[in-house]
Amino acid sequence: LEFVTSKEIDERAGFYSGNPVRQSTFEAGINDNNWYAKVLEMVKGAKPVAKSNKTGAMMGIIAQQIHDAFTGKVTAEDAMKNAQVECEAA
Repeated sequence: LEFVTSKEIDERAGFYSGNPVRQSTFEAGINDNNWYAKVLEMVKGAKPVAKSNKTGAMMGIIAQQIHDAFTGKVTAEDAMKNAQVECEAA
C-alpha cells in the first residue's frame, strides 16, 4: 500500500489519469499539466457524496448522461432531466 500511494507513483499515475491524489503532486506539476490548477481547485471545493447504497448507481447514471451530452446524443438540459428521472427511479 505504501508503494501505491507513494509520491513517485502518484506523479506517474497523475500524469496518465490527469488526476493525482497528492496536493504536492498537483502543485509540482501545474506548469507541465495545465489542467492541474483547475482540478485542484475542484478537489479543494468538493463535498462528500451522500452515504447511500444507491450512490454508485446514481453516479453511473449521471456520468452516462454527461457523456451523452458531451457526445451530442442529447442536449445538456435533457441530460440533466434524464439523470434526475433515472436517479429517482433507482
